Amino acid sequence: MTESGAVSYERVDIDYQRRDSQERFVSFRNRDIRLVGEPDPTATPPEPGDWTVDNLKVKFPVGTSQPNLAQAILTIHQKRSTDSAQPPKSVRMTLDFPKQQLDLLLVDLARSGFFDDQSRPDGGVQLTVAIDRGHGAKAWTREARLDDLADRVYHEGEVLPVEQDAATQSRSWLDFLKRNR
Repeated sequence: MTESGAVSYERVDIDYQRRDSQERFVSFRNRDIRLVGEPDPTATPPEPGDWTVDNLKVKFPVGTSQPNLAQAILTIHQKRSTDSAQPPKSVRMTLDFPKQQLDLLLVDLARSGFFDDQSRPDGGVQLTVAIDRGHGAKAWTREARLDDLADRVYHEGEVLPVEQDAATQSRSWLDFLKRNR
């Protein structure tokens, strides 16, 4: 911290991943998720219940041209594909936000004891925080400020191109090879 009490750092990476598939980071209110890269732009988007959250990542700095912004990236996956011939897709959403909000998040984590020698194995999330050269990863309880940020990204963020998760891509590729031998 600086003499004024502000948090001082050059680089931050946070990975907030749920461990319990029943938990939700975001309230899947009716957001029209138009999947970038979908072959048919008139296709009906998946229903909110068709999605599950994978994780929330927070990064600072975003780039040299925006020194006072942090970026949150939320990854969600389809629970099942709407077309049984296609593997489920994942969607990434991104939202830039002021560094001051990241400062408050780090202060909240410090107050909750995250940077102390403790863990909360029944907390439902795996939280990894890297600040400059320091790094901490542990089972933890849900953090309200991170949950709120995930919800904001879901409802206000920009949808990035569709991706398939690595396991799904591997299965699809193996299925393709078996069919075409």
